[in-house]
Amino acid sequence: MGFTRLKLELCQTISILGDKDEILDVITTFFDSGKTKNLAPLSAIQLDDPRFSSYGDVPPFDLKDYATTIALQQLRFVSISDYEHEIKNMRVDIFDNCAVVTFTIRQTE
Repeated sequence: MGFTRLKLELCQTISILGDKDEILDVITTFFDSGKTKNLAPLSAIQLDDPRFSSYGDVPPFDLKDYATTIALQQLRFVSISDYEHEIKNMRVDIFDNCAVVTFTIRQTE
């Protein structure tokens, strides 16, 4: 009995991004973390890589690295006692191996 070594190829990466439902689940998981206070998914759905950055939407308005982003997101969600959200008009556009997601969100704290 022989074993075949599997290797990741570009077409496998594209097929993962091709699943729009999976992409939308990531967005929903992010906002659900604020409601459930289960913060573990925040670090699982974002890329722990030196190239990662997120834009700060509160002063100072700058780019944040992975560790700072996770810490600030956790702090924000923990500090909100009664968080609710409604996501509308979700849309996923896939371009080769990239996806752009747009949506409208209503948040209450």
